[in-house]
Amino acid sequence: MIYLNKLFKIPGPKDLGMSDNNHAMSMEMFRNNSTEATWEQYYERVKKEYPISFFCASTVPTFFHDLWRDITRKPKKFAYWLKCHVIPKHRYHMIDIRQKGGSYGNALSRLLDMDQRRIVTQALPLSYRYGWIDAPQQMEYALFNILAKFVEEEMPYGYCVPSEEEAAKDDAGDEPDKYSGFRRQLDNHKEYMAIYNYWKVDRIVLAKAHTDALTAWSNARQAARGDQTEEVQLLWKKLNETDEAEKQKLEEMLHRLIDVRGCLWT
Repeated sequence: MIYLNKLFKIPGPKDLGMSDNNHAMSMEMFRNNSTEATWEQYYERVKKEYPISFFCASTVPTFFHDLWRDITRKPKKFAYWLKCHVIPKHRYHMIDIRQKGGSYGNALSRLLDMDQRRIVTQALPLSYRYGWIDAPQQMEYALFNILAKFVEEEMPYGYCVPSEEEAAKDDAGDEPDKYSGFRRQLDNHKEYMAIYNYWKVDRIVLAKAHTDALTAWSNARQAARGDQTEEVQLLWKKLNETDEAEKQKLEEMLHRLIDVRGCLWT
């Protein structure tokens, strides 16, 4: 790194004919071809042709820069550790699996035998604030909360969502240097937003249908005094169907979320 190059009259890469810009060159690791000049070659040339200026503009400042970095590294590291442990929004190492929402009510408590309880063990409350839950629910809440945090906190500020017009130009091959990849990026955006909308909206609708089916069956069973009447059996069948629909949709969305996870970065 060269500091104060103007003060010590050190020519830039363009001035030496090594680039068409004094501030843009390739690095050795990322050069486009074997004949392209790199920053490493530029520094070697300047050091050779302007040794005193290079020593004053690079060697000495770099020494003090590295020294200051070493001195401040531990305090900065401690400050960052403190921020990540004290300020809630910076606790990146912790996943908050709490859920907001309503609850299924007390219909679950009316179920009497083991087979009937088995059907609704997955119907946990839509609201979860603390306490023990099994590993499957922990994983579900963690995955979808990560998605929700990305959509609500990161995407609006650091994710470029192409328009349909821009994606169409990518489809047509127009200006590939500008629009290449826009269709894939837009499709990925639509996919994770569909999963997000499921978790925030569709899941609630499915849960409501399950709750209604559970309440209807429980009320009918109570009215029949435990007898397996035709109505009770039909409502039990409907309860099973809504439970299966809810479970299958969740499985589908979990798979889709895993498939699209590579796009959730800014």
